Amino acid sequence: MPPAPDRSALEAAARALAEHGTITAAARALGIPRTTLAHRLREQAPRAALPVPEPKPPKEKPPTRASHAANLGRIAELLERSGIPVEEIGRVERIRLNEWQGLSKDADGNPIVTDMTGSSVILTPRWADGPEWPVVTQAPAVTVERTARTPHARSGIRRCVVLPDMQINYFSGPAGELVPTHDEQCLSIALQIIEDADPDVVVMNGDNLDLSEMSKYRKMPIFQRMTQPTIDRAGRLMASIRARVRCESEIIWLEGNHELRLPVYAIDNAVAAYGLKRANAPGDWPVLSVPHLCRLDDYSVTYVSGYPANGWMLNDNLEIIHGHKVKTGGSTAHAYLPELRHSVCYGHVHREEMGTVTRKTAHGPRTYESFSFGCLCRTDGRVPGTEGGFSVRDGQPVLAQNNWTNGLGVIEYEPGDGDFWREPIRIWHGETRWRGKTYSAGDDHKEAT
Repeated sequence: MPPAPDRSALEAAARALAEHGTITAAARALGIPRTTLAHRLREQAPRAALPVPEPKPPKEKPPTRASHAANLGRIAELLERSGIPVEEIGRVERIRLNEWQGLSKDADGNPIVTDMTGSSVILTPRWADGPEWPVVTQAPAVTVERTARTPHARSGIRRCVVLPDMQINYFSGPAGELVPTHDEQCLSIALQIIEDADPDVVVMNGDNLDLSEMSKYRKMPIFQRMTQPTIDRAGRLMASIRARVRCESEIIWLEGNHELRLPVYAIDNAVAAYGLKRANAPGDWPVLSVPHLCRLDDYSVTYVSGYPANGWMLNDNLEIIHGHKVKTGGSTAHAYLPELRHSVCYGHVHREEMGTVTRKTAHGPRTYESFSFGCLCRTDGRVPGTEGGFSVRDGQPVLAQNNWTNGLGVIEYEPGDGDFWREPIRIWHGETRWRGKTYSAGDDHKEAT
């Protein structure tokens, strides 16, 4: 046992305890061990001269439903005070709810015990692990019900319908609804003309999908999470086209620069996933490819990749391509003429254009044409591009008239080294006229099927 302290040491101990509140703090202030100070206060000091310590609280009972509710209220209050919306919380890492007593003095130097509480919550925001994008899957399977056809009576002349630049895509409207960047009115008219034209071949000459999420350009929030509805819409459209043509009719999908975004995106962001196929199916399309996702094999659609080198020879004298040239003032057609050795039907520019050149050859004069039929996407500023604008108020596209032309084309041709005859079909305000018949789209909110 340590020697008994003198009276002054006891008074100093009492003052230190009253001033600092705890034995540990008082011992630190006096520069003596905590155990020594505790022994002095407990054994030697007159009890009346010392602050009376508060009795230890009884052992806490298990928390009740009411205490849980109180704690949840404290957490909700803490989140609100910190300005953290509940919907932005990804997960709760840890919650700490503390209760303790603080010791202070009143004006007369008497000790005051105060009940105190503290709360801390460690959270992980929803965006910490990246956006919760939906998984992109194949378009839903659609059962094709074909229309009965009578035999052709065209004396060897074949017919092709060209569908240019549909750019199927959506964005999120003011109320969260899907708003198409493709023109459903134009697609409705195109399907009606396909049914009446009874073509031997339908050629979609590129940029049939927009795939703005995978663009190298800035992506506005309203275009996020739109790849899946785009894939689904394209799959349904392929089923609609197949249902309107003969079993033996060909449907050709040319890859354009927008379809090329998908493999390029995979290479740039997940190269290990590029070219992956289903197990034990070496002849299949890669899983991350337009033909697989849009179920083109289900509808006997031929996919021609290799943009910009790809194309489809309709006969020996006419090739259908997507194209890569863009000139202003309708002069793109003339940009192709110097290099032509056969005529070309192109897309990409979204305008109706035509140019010709006649050259002297060993077989006599030959006239070559370069022409485009326009586009089947919207021309009111909804398609994202370098000329588009967005409202600061709600992020929606600002309506503006693009220098584009809605339309499609019908080409009749002789196989082999034969002639061809083109028919541009221009669409105005949801209507057109072809071969004496008026075609109307009707309700522009109804999907063309």
